[in-house]
Amino acid sequence: MSSNAETLARVVIEIERILGEYLEPISEHDAKLAVEQILLKMDRSDAVGTTQRVLSGYIGPTLVK
Repeated sequence: MSSNAETLARVVIEIERILGEYLEPISEHDAKLAVEQILLKMDRSDAVGTTQRVLSGYIGPTLVK
């Protein structure tokens, strides 16, 4: 299981990749497809839920001795 920070970092990197492909001068991608890919990636990784947990101070399970 990845941490909240890892989840968010992976989503940001993937969004950057998708946008980079769309913004290439020779790209034939359409903007709607790029947005759909970004939303799909965010949904699959629960990026919004992860962001809400981070902002609320949740750091994940902790070890109890």
